[in-house]
Amino acid sequence: MGTDGNIRMLRKLNPDVLIGMPTFVYHVLREAALDGVRCDNLRGIVLGGEKVPRGLRRKLEESASLVYSKNVSVISTYGFTEAKMAWCECLFPVGAEPSGYHIYPDLGIVEIIDPETGRSKATANRARLSLPPSTRAGHACCGIGRATSSRAD
Repeated sequence: MGTDGNIRMLRKLNPDVLIGMPTFVYHVLREAALDGVRCDNLRGIVLGGEKVPRGLRRKLEESASLVYSKNVSVISTYGFTEAKMAWCECLFPVGAEPSGYHIYPDLGIVEIIDPETGRSKATANRARLSLPPSTRAGHACCGIGRATSSRAD
């Protein structure tokens, strides 16, 4: 579909929500603005596949305003194939700082594991983040440099 196809769809559908990779959504919104597209129904942008730093969030909000969208929520998701699941940021007011990701307790358990003892820890300077999904066999384990809480939010 490419950029032109996405711009045609924006013009035709005037969507409430855009879902995509941050840098591509940014590119499409900028090109749509240059093309005179109005997306005044747009209220949310849901992102995945790339990190979404504060500056990129701000650029996405600004780009949405160029297509006549006001008060657009920019929400990031995080997931990876090994976990067979993804998490979405908790909703937060437009312009506020994100408050973290949400996980349903019946879908998985987040644990910080001491890599030397294999035991669960509340905090650690070096640890492993264990994400055993309760709905599938196996689990994902990631090395992290600093963990500050065993909470999923």
